Amino acid sequence: MPKRGGKFPIEHGGPLPQRRRPIKYPLEGLEIGQSFLVPAASIEEVRKVRARVANSIQAFEKQTCGQRKFTLQTTSDDVRVWRVA
Repeated sequence: MPKRGGKFPIEHGGPLPQRRRPIKYPLEGLEIGQSFLVPAASIEEVRKVRARVANSIQAFEKQTCGQRKFTLQTTSDDVRVWRVA
């Protein structure tokens, strides 16, 4: 009977995968208190933009283990993002 895991040899020094796609929004460069604006063409577009930005922020906060925090404000034609921590 083969040992458990015998089919999969353990390797050392294998290359780590690169990030699949670059971050679209400038989250890495923001200092606390700074913000950026994401424009939208219409009210319907604002909802889509807010969802995309919120998803990007959530993924970025997960990558940084929650050390950086952001908040959003939506108006009728744009979404503004602030770094708060």
